[in-house]
Amino acid sequence: MVVFRFDENSKREEIVWYCGNAEPLSRSMIQDIVEIQADGHEVEVITNCFRNLMLSYNPVKFFYGDIAKTIAGNLFVKRFGA
Repeated sequence: MVVFRFDENSKREEIVWYCGNAEPLSRSMIQDIVEIQADGHEVEVITNCFRNLMLSYNPVKFFYGDIAKTIAGNLFVKRFGA
């Protein structure tokens, strides 16, 4: 599971995504992401694409700020449209 959390001023609810589901974000949402929380197979998806991330041994991973935006923008955004 991946949980996307947004800047409190953006008025967006958090979004939960699971492997195999439709891409959950649009490009306009990326700028408002402040945190990604991931566990399970979704961590594997992230770490396979971003090999140099510093990770804890905790099964639940947290990514913040620009790193969270980079992950979201490269893995979870609809490829066409807004």
